[in-house]
Amino acid sequence: MKFFNLFKKELKEMFNTNMIVSLIVSFALLMIIGQFMQSSVNNITESNTSITICDLDSTDLTSRVITELENTGYNVEQIYFTDYPDDVYISQQTDSKNILVIPQGFTQSIESGEIATIKNIGKVEGNSIMAQLESSTYTTAIYDISSIIKNIVIQDKTNFTTTDIEFLDNLVTLDEVTIVGEKSENISASTVSSVISSQGTFVPIIIFVIIIFASQMIVTAISTEKIDKTLETLLSTPISRVSILTAKMLSAGLVSLISATVYMLGFSMSMGSIISTDSTTEVTSSAISTTIAMMSLGLVLNPLDYVLIGLNIFLSIMIALSLSMMLGVMVDDVKSTQIVMMPVMFMAMIPYLISYFADINTLSPIVKLILNLIPFTHTFNATNNLMFGNTSIVWIGIVYQLIFLIVCMFFAVRLFKSDKILTASLNFNKNKKKSVRL
Repeated sequence: MKFFNLFKKELKEMFNTNMIVSLIVSFALLMIIGQFMQSSVNNITESNTSITICDLDSTDLTSRVITELENTGYNVEQIYFTDYPDDVYISQQTDSKNILVIPQGFTQSIESGEIATIKNIGKVEGNSIMAQLESSTYTTAIYDISSIIKNIVIQDKTNFTTTDIEFLDNLVTLDEVTIVGEKSENISASTVSSVISSQGTFVPIIIFVIIIFASQMIVTAISTEKIDKTLETLLSTPISRVSILTAKMLSAGLVSLISATVYMLGFSMSMGSIISTDSTTEVTSSAISTTIAMMSLGLVLNPLDYVLIGLNIFLSIMIALSLSMMLGVMVDDVKSTQIVMMPVMFMAMIPYLISYFADINTLSPIVKLILNLIPFTHTFNATNNLMFGNTSIVWIGIVYQLIFLIVCMFFAVRLFKSDKILTASLNFNKNKKKSVRL
């Protein structure tokens, strides 16, 4: 019986109103994010049967192939040209991320027993998972085109030699071109997306961890000092309260930046070790050609880009610290620390998850506006924007974060200069008055 009473007491203390509110808000937020992700996935799924074809050959064979694709279930959009334009021009005539180009002489190659070539022009505009999924449809479509042509050749030809049979297994070859803005390069769009993803995925993870780490550190420090009454003693010393606030924020910011640097260096060294373990000529040659293609497409970061990313990270950390500083003084007990962390945690979680699955720049204006009001969004999206030449958006984000930080610091300084820092509290307990006293 004593054990049961003790268990009931501990359970009641842990599963309190604060925790219930936290669970409800977390559940609601995750449901909203889940609905957004589901909507994005549904859009990709619906587009998985839609392909864009530019038939420059315009023969009976290519018409039959397109008809068979439509009979198979593909929704084929055709674009037409009177002459042979360049790849960039073709990509600009449609919103489709991929265009299959059937070149002139395609039918003649098939009839002559030669391997015919189909060109896949892929546009790369972001590093999200959704962007990578969109190109998977065309891999399947090219395989289906090869199968359709094989069936047509078998139907039209009665006598087959050994050479003909071998030819049927290698009817079509693929020539892949990637378009980024006004630049093009003979490289697979999937390869480019994979490289971009490897470069752009890890940075947001580090940013998210550092923001949460810095916020948790400062909230714990302030709340502990307040609960232990040492904050009151510190504020009574002949040191200005602004100096105390600045010292706390800079020290926490410095620790966070050092942590971020260590994580970044560790990741770079680990990736370098993985690459250096395979020294075969083929892999090395492929890596060099991919690097050259990425440079040609402009998908590399220069030293100024890294400075801008670092500035974004620094501003995000300082914003998180200023918000956490004000939230930390609301804590009356250690168990309330987690609930006061929720605003900062969700402000970091929302843009992090959405930027991982979708390109924020391609979302609807309302959604994009809401996300850009969250200061951390600009940091999570900085690498993607810089890689694709959207430097002006990065600068706008830096200015917005700086203004946001100034506003946060203004209220934090006012709070520290007043005696409210010692009396402010956030209390959801039923036995106490449900109010926020400032």
